[in-house]
Amino acid sequence: MTRPLTTHQKIAAVYAAGFFVITLLDFLPGVKDDRGYLFGLFHLDPIDDVVHGLSFLWAALAAWRSERASIRYFRLFGAYYTADAILGLLTGWAVPELLVNWSIAPNYNPADVLGNLPPNVPHFILGPAALAFGFLLKPLRSSPEPART
Repeated sequence: MTRPLTTHQKIAAVYAAGFFVITLLDFLPGVKDDRGYLFGLFHLDPIDDVVHGLSFLWAALAAWRSERASIRYFRLFGAYYTADAILGLLTGWAVPELLVNWSIAPNYNPADVLGNLPPNVPHFILGPAALAFGFLLKPLRSSPEPART
């Protein structure tokens, strides 16, 4: 017998769908402009595609697995994505790129906050929202969930 999805699981499924779409869009013809920007707004490099693809898989697995897994997803993913937004704004790198380069991105001006903000806006929305879902949205079930077989 299958239990109905909880609110946490439903929201995790929405996150999964969003990351699936953003990963897919980067590979569809006609979605990028002449500069290679998605919708003329965002430049996604291969590391972004990997992170978005892994985010899709993680959210989908959490939504399928349990409410507890979905809460854990929101707490960990929210912390990562919020840190990614802050570091992206300050350094021009995503977390994986910063860990490799340990410097500010070439030709990046941290003083140009308004110019640096647009590519980080989705991260500033999704990261803190995930933290709120993980820490503030009350679980539906308070008892431990049995393991799926």
